[in-house]
Amino acid sequence: MGRKLVLGIDFDGTIAETIVNVLQLLNRRHGKNLSLNDVKKYLFNDIYGISKEELNNAYAKVLLSGEDVALVDDRIPEIIRGFDGLFDVYVVTASLAGKGCIEEWLDKKGIRVKGIAIVKSKAEFKEGDVFIDDSPFNAQYFSGVGKRIILLKRPYYSYGAEMDDDRIIKAENWKEAEARAVELAKDD
Repeated sequence: MGRKLVLGIDFDGTIAETIVNVLQLLNRRHGKNLSLNDVKKYLFNDIYGISKEELNNAYAKVLLSGEDVALVDDRIPEIIRGFDGLFDVYVVTASLAGKGCIEEWLDKKGIRVKGIAIVKSKAEFKEGDVFIDDSPFNAQYFSGVGKRIILLKRPYYSYGAEMDDDRIIKAENWKEAEARAVELAKDD
């Protein structure tokens, strides 16, 4: 194996379970009582009748408020530590919370990464060789530009045949995502 591969990992919904806190915030603001089980599509704009800007601000507010945002999987810190010899790991996010806030959250959870890339679009992070993300939209983009992506299954995203692509590797959970990432690193 030559150089370490660069692994970009999405933040919201992939590492941090911010969606639960965002739902609670939006429920309070809009008089609804939805849970993660009620959201079958990532269409908060439609569900709550809000703009994309208001949704992005809700994600930032949750992190900036100091609320306890859970990990998507409690094993994530250990899994990322296990990537150390194989990957240079970056968190790649469009979060408006800011780099310092995300660094603080990662530190509280015991997660160490090589860097954090705050981007408007994941397309801006050109250094990545492999990505772990929960968004089928990002998966299609990365595949289209020749990148490999591990698509982490989440209850609010559904997809079908459009994700049947050799570069899109589906993972039911973080344990599978870890195994697929290790395979990719060893095959490189």
